[in-house]
Amino acid sequence: MIKLNLLPAEEKKLLQTERIFSCLFRYCKRIFIILVVFVLSLAGIWIFLQIQIKKEEKALAELEKSNFSQEIKSFEKEIEATNKIIAQLKEIQKEGLLYSRILEDLSLITADNIQLSSFIFDKKTNKGSISGYALERESFLAFKNSLEKSPYFSEINSPISNLVKSTDNNFVISFSLK
Repeated sequence: MIKLNLLPAEEKKLLQTERIFSCLFRYCKRIFIILVVFVLSLAGIWIFLQIQIKKEEKALAELEKSNFSQEIKSFEKEIEATNKIIAQLKEIQKEGLLYSRILEDLSLITADNIQLSSFIFDKKTNKGSISGYALERESFLAFKNSLEKSPYFSEINSPISNLVKSTDNNFVISFSLK
């Protein structure tokens, strides 16, 4: 089939322009429809996410109010308190080794006729005192000399009142730890 176009040149240009605008309008219409569908789907997703966020916030609030959450918090507090106690015990244990050695040495140098009634020690000043009872002055002097020779005690101070009686003598000795 043969096509003949007998229209004048101006009409041909006008017709071609109309076809171009018609094609362009169809493509723009399709793009617009695609954009509208895309925007509507994004809006739907946004609304869905907002609903999910509200549900999760409510669930979280209920969980925080529940006994389970409170139990967890109480367990955490108990664990913290226990950890503090353990740290304190470790510190005491470190110090206790030194004190146990001192008391052991003190028990070794104490004679049978000497009774110790108190052992007081101030950790801050590193000074302390020992009080007790001695049957004889000689046993007290031997105890005092043993303290002076001990590797743990220094600056042994014994008042003269400790030497007044020859028997049944109450005494107090102050000292510093080395």
